Amino acid sequence: MLQLCYNCIMVYFYVGNLLSGISDKALKFAAERDKEKKNIIIVPDRFTLCSELSYTAMVGGTVNGEITTFSRFAESVLHDKIHKCLTPEGAVMLMTRGIQNCKSDLNCYGNAVKTSGFASELFAGISAIRASGVSHQDLQACGEKLRGYPKNKTLDIALIYKNYLSLLSENYNDSTS
Repeated sequence: MLQLCYNCIMVYFYVGNLLSGISDKALKFAAERDKEKKNIIIVPDRFTLCSELSYTAMVGGTVNGEITTFSRFAESVLHDKIHKCLTPEGAVMLMTRGIQNCKSDLNCYGNAVKTSGFASELFAGISAIRASGVSHQDLQACGEKLRGYPKNKTLDIALIYKNYLSLLSENYNDSTS
């Protein structure tokens, strides 16, 4: 057990593997604590129901305790300050939405947006551009200096990039954020 005092709140950490009986020790410790103090017990997702049942049996209810996962606890504390971290598949879905939002304004990629895998390929390309530190404004400015097909292609990518970032800023993070 590791004990830590944070802003006058005692925090106890029990760390161990599944077979060490650590969850029973932690729940028993929480159940024996002062009944006037609230216990917040953070457990892995797959153990919430089992932990709630065990804790309820030990204390005869959950009035002074709450069993939660780390992500639920963080969400309850941080509220809207927390951003959802997208999986690669989720980021591609968001990219698809960004493409759909601006497809009528595309000069080069108007027909390509219907192609299977287009959003995935474009996401990979835009992720590489972002990782290189190039903003959609930089790409836009570069595209304005070009002519013909390369200009249209670059401006389309800049527009899609801008729309994707706009959607991303609503409450998401991706692997490049």
